[in-house]
Amino acid sequence: MAESNEILDAIKMFVIILSPFLASYLTYHFTIKGKQRDTDFIKRNELNNVLSHLLVVWNYLTRLDDLSKLKFDNSIILPIPKDYFSFILLKSGTLNDNSFQELEESIKTLKKYDPISFYELEGLGRRLEFIKTSFILPFIKSKSNSELNKTISDKYLKLTIDDIEEFIDSISGRIDNETQTKAVGKLKRQFEKDSEKLKNEILQEYYELTLQMNRDNSLTYDQFLNEIEKPEYQTLMKQQFEMINHIDIEKLMEIVAEDPNISFEQVAMEVLMQEKNNTVLINPSSIQFPTA
Repeated sequence: MAESNEILDAIKMFVIILSPFLASYLTYHFTIKGKQRDTDFIKRNELNNVLSHLLVVWNYLTRLDDLSKLKFDNSIILPIPKDYFSFILLKSGTLNDNSFQELEESIKTLKKYDPISFYELEGLGRRLEFIKTSFILPFIKSKSNSELNKTISDKYLKLTIDDIEEFIDSISGRIDNETQTKAVGKLKRQFEKDSEKLKNEILQEYYELTLQMNRDNSLTYDQFLNEIEKPEYQTLMKQQFEMINHIDIEKLMEIVAEDPNISFEQVAMEVLMQEKNNTVLINPSSIQFPTA
């Protein structure tokens, strides 16, 4: 019995001697683990943030791709001149022009928590914005439907979309499998189906609006489709859109709201008059400089 007590006392003494070291180790271990969990949590949040911006930029580029396909597909006839698709899309607020810069800023936050991802993504937002501004938009905005314009816009749209889809797949996979599955699922596109749906929606909307504004008009939908395909109609619409091409959308809607029956020519004239009235001419002789 005495021997058992001696052994127990020895164990207690050993534990007492080691306890400061054990406590120090456990404190260090759990502190490091806690910091690691915090870092992993922040890293995950930052990756989610980057992923969201990647998806927004992807949406921007794919909308431009859809626009390009509609513009250069001669089989698709719409009441709105294709020359002005970019004008409508870019001024409608549908696309976020700041998305490329916002992507670049979100990538910078990875520098501290995920240097590898930062290294792989650094400069992506700037590069994509440069390509968009220099090699995509000029050819989509152009009134020319030349094969050269189509080839160049298609080439760089495919290049940028493929590039960003790879990053979406890669970054989402670093978050978790579920996020990756959902993110990659968002990348599925069916242009033929979507463009046909868009075309029908635009035509139906335009037809119904035409009937509402001209209640005495007994034009059927099929007759309406035949009319808008005529060269003289397309020429007329191009002339009218040319008049309002540089007019602010909000200002345009204010004028139309005041007079729903106003013509395109009158709208253009009204805007010119407003701009003239809002312009303040300063007479140089009226400027007084402070004297010493």
